Amino acid sequence: MKEYAKKKNKLTHEIVDLEEKYRKERKAKYPEYEKDDIKVLSTSSSKHYDDKLVQELVKVIEEFHPIKQFKNEELYHTNLYTYLCEKIPGTIGFEEQRGRSRPDIIVGDIAIEVKGPTNNQGLITIADKINRYSQHFDYILVVLFEIEVYEKFYQEWYESIMSHYEDQVTIIRKSDVMAPNKPIPASTKESSNKNSGVQLPKQVGYCIRCGVTVPLDQNKPLCQKCYLLWVKYSNKRYPEKYCHICGTQSKQFYNKPVCYNCWKKLHS
Repeated sequence: MKEYAKKKNKLTHEIVDLEEKYRKERKAKYPEYEKDDIKVLSTSSSKHYDDKLVQELVKVIEEFHPIKQFKNEELYHTNLYTYLCEKIPGTIGFEEQRGRSRPDIIVGDIAIEVKGPTNNQGLITIADKINRYSQHFDYILVVLFEIEVYEKFYQEWYESIMSHYEDQVTIIRKSDVMAPNKPIPASTKESSNKNSGVQLPKQVGYCIRCGVTVPLDQNKPLCQKCYLLWVKYSNKRYPEKYCHICGTQSKQFYNKPVCYNCWKKLHS
């Protein structure tokens, strides 16, 4: 039933909910035929991928930084492929075709799709590819470089993808190719919007929890991964580790993400 739902682009959890509803109705009407220990379908019952391998790939990709910014998506693709071949044991496929699907990189039954620079049309294309890849691969990693879309558009796209494929897709947002410890030029810091704290898309900040590069925005000082951990409690006074602007180690908070030195420069 779940495979049929995927092919018809339906939410698998709707099938699960429907099955549970029918089971309860049967149990109420024919209790002698229904046992309490019946195994109910779950959205994760068809998981066949290697969870440890997925976690390792995500970790390695998050640590990856291209040698430079590229204007050609294929260069991001080949650069990441070379890096994975060095870091991940085993055979890694390059544009291998399954059915009518040909992901950029394949590791076992895991498809990796690379996009960059990433515009609106690129995100729409990825949504279509995820739909097709899900019929041939157990898990899908999407790696996005140089995102050039409005944040609201990206968030709507992201939430739509995850609502359909939460148990089968991980999206890794590589905001910038700069290494985590590379300093930001003073001119970049001083050109910030002092009122809102929101910076231009090309400016780079640091996640106040793990230190990876993120778009410079004092209202959103965490990377996607750390934000999902933070939002469980939403404690704005929880101590973090890095300054959002300069990336140096210092005690910061979600509602106070910059160190004293950077704060003085912004308000001087």
